[in-house]
Amino acid sequence: MNQKAKLARLEQISRLLRDVGLSKLQQTALERQKSLDALARLDGVPAGGGDGLLEANVRLRYERWADMRRRDINLQLAEQTAKWLDAKRAARHDFGRYQALEKLSSKL
Repeated sequence: MNQKAKLARLEQISRLLRDVGLSKLQQTALERQKSLDALARLDGVPAGGGDGLLEANVRLRYERWADMRRRDINLQLAEQTAKWLDAKRAARHDFGRYQALEKLSSKL
């Protein structure tokens, strides 16, 4: 296998790694966005229309439940953000490697 063929093979492998990395980045971004959306949905307090005491009790119970849910989602969001940042860094690396190999092979 000559040098040009080896470089073409490396470029092909690099392209595949780039595509896998971009796919992983997209997947982690979607998962993270779902958590952000879930947090945003918790901001709405249910409206009551009846007894003031009953309405206050419902709001209090909802807020207690929403606070626990926010805590769980925030923990999950922290993990997802870390994975997203790692995927972003890896995708940049893979993309840069692919561009370098592409540029090198175009010079040969």
